[in-house]
Amino acid sequence: MTLPVLALLASRRPSDELMPLLTALTAHCLPVVPDAGQPPPRAAVLTDSRLPPPDVPFAVWTPGPDELAGATESAAVVLTRDEQVLAEVGSRGLWVPLTRRSPAARPVSPFVRGRLRLARGLAPQAVVDEAGGALRWPGRAEPLTGDVLETALGCASAAVLLGPDVVLAALAWGTPVVTDPATAGQLGLRDGVHVLVHEMPGARRTLAGELARDDARAAALGWAGRRFVEQRHDVDTAAATLAGRLGLVPRDPVAALPQTLLAELGTPPGARIRTRLADAVAPLTSSGSSS
Repeated sequence: MTLPVLALLASRRPSDELMPLLTALTAHCLPVVPDAGQPPPRAAVLTDSRLPPPDVPFAVWTPGPDELAGATESAAVVLTRDEQVLAEVGSRGLWVPLTRRSPAARPVSPFVRGRLRLARGLAPQAVVDEAGGALRWPGRAEPLTGDVLETALGCASAAVLLGPDVVLAALAWGTPVVTDPATAGQLGLRDGVHVLVHEMPGARRTLAGELARDDARAAALGWAGRRFVEQRHDVDTAAATLAGRLGLVPRDPVAALPQTLLAELGTPPGARIRTRLADAVAPLTSSGSSS
């Protein structure tokens, strides 16, 4: 299957903030700088709004509100990492994440977290706390790092965390998080909706303790935080969304099946696996849905 071409139109090198998204887009298309010897592009990404728009659907990278001009007005998608820009462009806006969500992270309900804590000999209400520059369980000196930290985030009652990376990691696990205003603002998190926010360290620990004893509120924050990460801070999800908006995803799902790979493996054209594959997605095709 030949991937559709995505033209990169830039008067300067794409921002480092845009590179993770362009890399993730290679799963859906072939991002290239336009060249006379290449097939015509299906869509385009502009990194400078002063460039003229192409004759295809396109997205514009807009770092801040001061650059909302020119091609941005007619762009199908406005890519940004600025909350003000996102608010101004409405449904055309797409937040550009910088990282991939950990494939190991799965949302864990408060009940399951309680059973995991019991199995590991932890306190019934155990809060991961970032004190002294390291993450620890209360009353334990050993810092939580690597896989141990991932395990802790999957079973903690709540977590007091500062900084975008660790907060995003916790939210991906569905962990109820208490953080500071700077971290919440940097990530676009809303107090009382995705996380709890307080300026003072002591108050943050108090809020986390209250969350640890309130399963209903902890579950609501945990699920809201997880959904927020999926929608706003997972570069693979953003790439798939952008590809869909720019028409880079095949209209017929059958066309997206790995039939070429089956051929490379020597699978005969009439093999049962090919038929089963086509039958499985037939209801999703335009012809199948109209029958």
